[in-house]
Amino acid sequence: MISSKNRKIVTYTLLALIILSVLISGVIFPPFHGYYTTDENFVADSGVWMWYGNTPRGLDWPASPSMLFYFVVFGAACFKSIIANSGSIHGLVSIFESFDLEAYKYLWDREPYILLGRAVQIFVVGYIMYITIRLIHKRNHYLLTDSLRLFLPVVLVACTILFGNLPVLRPEAISGSLFILLMARLIFTDSVTVKEVAICSIFFGLILAQRLIFAFFIPFYVMSIFLLVAQNKIKNVLFSLLMILVSFIIFCPFIITDTLVVMKSFVGGIIAKMNDKPMGTFFNMEYLKIFFAEPVNYIILILSVLGIYNLLRTKKIIYFVLIGNLFLFLFLVLRSSKIYDTHVLPAGVVTLFLIGFGLSYVVELGKATGFKIAIGLVIIMSLFHFNEAYAQHKRVHATINMHTASKWILTLPSDTKMLLNPELEFYIPKTQDCLLREKAQNLDTLKMIKKLNFLLGNKGAAELSEKNLPIIANAFAFEDEKQYDAQYRILLKYVSTEKRKMYDYDIYFDSIELASHSVQTQEAIAEFKAGKYQYMVTDLQLEGFKPVKIFNKDEGAYYYVYNSRIQ
Repeated sequence: MISSKNRKIVTYTLLALIILSVLISGVIFPPFHGYYTTDENFVADSGVWMWYGNTPRGLDWPASPSMLFYFVVFGAACFKSIIANSGSIHGLVSIFESFDLEAYKYLWDREPYILLGRAVQIFVVGYIMYITIRLIHKRNHYLLTDSLRLFLPVVLVACTILFGNLPVLRPEAISGSLFILLMARLIFTDSVTVKEVAICSIFFGLILAQRLIFAFFIPFYVMSIFLLVAQNKIKNVLFSLLMILVSFIIFCPFIITDTLVVMKSFVGGIIAKMNDKPMGTFFNMEYLKIFFAEPVNYIILILSVLGIYNLLRTKKIIYFVLIGNLFLFLFLVLRSSKIYDTHVLPAGVVTLFLIGFGLSYVVELGKATGFKIAIGLVIIMSLFHFNEAYAQHKRVHATINMHTASKWILTLPSDTKMLLNPELEFYIPKTQDCLLREKAQNLDTLKMIKKLNFLLGNKGAAELSEKNLPIIANAFAFEDEKQYDAQYRILLKYVSTEKRKMYDYDIYFDSIELASHSVQTQEAIAEFKAGKYQYMVTDLQLEGFKPVKIFNKDEGAYYYVYNSRIQ
């Protein structure tokens, strides 16, 4: 068996290497325009536009601590600008002008903000994992065998939850690592003090503010407090719930200021995913088939079963509650017709601990041979997760045909009239006419009502009209439009002085209910053929038109350039 000192060296070195590698690939040498996913815009934009009185987007996560971070960062950038230009500042109007100018700079180039947020997230998660590993190495508990102290930290560090989510500015990395720490504190203890109840409850409130899906594990948390406190059990449970609520409100104040938005985003999001499409089976077999298509998941499943047995044979009620909560959560999630890996994040965290307990049981059964088998299994799982993470980083860093197409567009004369694939919108600046047109579409009452009917699932006689639209709908249904309107106003304020090239274009979508400034795909193609646009840059092949340019030398879907004057 590896000594205590060497166990620490192994896990801390592995953690440091992962943090360093993700920092290099995600911050020092970032992907195209800094993005791993366009979701990162939601987080950064929401923080910046809070200064303009706008409700954040993406509150179904809600990722509010990350959004509040960007609120502070943008405020600091404005303060720095005011200090740097103090000689030209004359009164409050000049100060407010500094805010508008910083907002305009942000809209032109979000990358510095994205990279700063990513770097902070990497170090925060790294520190949380360091604390977790130290707890596992130092805490005295009958479950913490020598083999578990070795294998569990490696499993926790070398997992997709950490390695895959770490560079992505979404709520999973911070909430997942905090939940790992919280689980370690609750699983590896026989009792908790009132102070520990307060600390854990504050952590849980922060976790919920970052990713509300962890609320499904409140039953386990409440029962843990009830079972682990020595006295005044009901009083301490109520105290823990109060601390969770207070912490959640502090880190997600929008639950008070924009209650209906949070409820619509989270509850509505769950309902939408559960009813995304009809399922012919009780559980989502499509997702399960993807899971079982990976051979390594059979190892994970077997070790998890062994881990459950290893836990439950202690006959401690708290572990029965944990496993029961896990199965209840999986039952509910697998009933959804649309499932992403992020939706099973809480179950993924618990599974990591079960894998560790399973490996410990393998060592217990086989002694020296079991130890070798456990090492082999850890290596297989770690290599699989490292390979997945490497493929992810390679994919987002690769030059794809869409990137090449966007660079070609920027060589065209300014004001060129175009129809573009929506993926290109993030990289092509818009003319004043384009912005004015989109601004009007964004606040078009009829389009907003269509969006609300789409969100509510209203059809036929149940559809709302402008006449019977509840006034309160403006409080929860149109936060996207309000944020976009602020962005349009900032861009229009300065665009006339801009010397860089800008283009007059529309984007197309198959379904335009949630993208008011877009044109329905078939209508857009018909308008292109009628000569409304000079160019169409798309991944679609148009019947009757020969592309004047094809981007097919890089990775990803082919991109075609069509000229409406050339068939």
